[in-house]
Amino acid sequence: MITTTEGAALHLDRLRTQPDAFDPDVRDRLIAGALLPSGMLVQAQKFRRWYRDAVLRLFEVVDVILAPSPPCTAPLIGSKTLALRERNVPLRPTIGIYTQPISFIGLPVAAVPVPRASRAARRGAGDRRALAGGCRAARRAFPGTAGQGTAAAPQPALD
Repeated sequence: MITTTEGAALHLDRLRTQPDAFDPDVRDRLIAGALLPSGMLVQAQKFRRWYRDAVLRLFEVVDVILAPSPPCTAPLIGSKTLALRERNVPLRPTIGIYTQPISFIGLPVAAVPVPRASRAARRGAGDRRALAGGCRAARRAFPGTAGQGTAAAPQPALD
């Protein structure tokens, strides 16, 4: 909601004078953002501030927050669906489902492909070494983090 209204405000003049310059899906989202009541935007901004403060408190005890990302490469321009777990799912609500809860509060997000390990390797040191390497990389990228560990989010079901 916030990015839609901010995008609409940024592009409103061009949207009025050159509507065909926008992809139809983008144009529809921008128009919808321009029509949202200001009270809804204020409520969304209050929620974002509350949620951002809660997530930032996590960094008092962790260095990295891990979350899944869709197991795919960047989709082709104009794609409407994404093949995921042998099903075609809508692209727009799926592609950023795991990263948007972090990026919308202004934190950086890196989607890092991690090969699926065998069941035996998952129980072994390989995953711990990979995780430790990720934590070391995050500490180099974000010096001064206070935490000692990692918080991992469970992967939600697609159903």
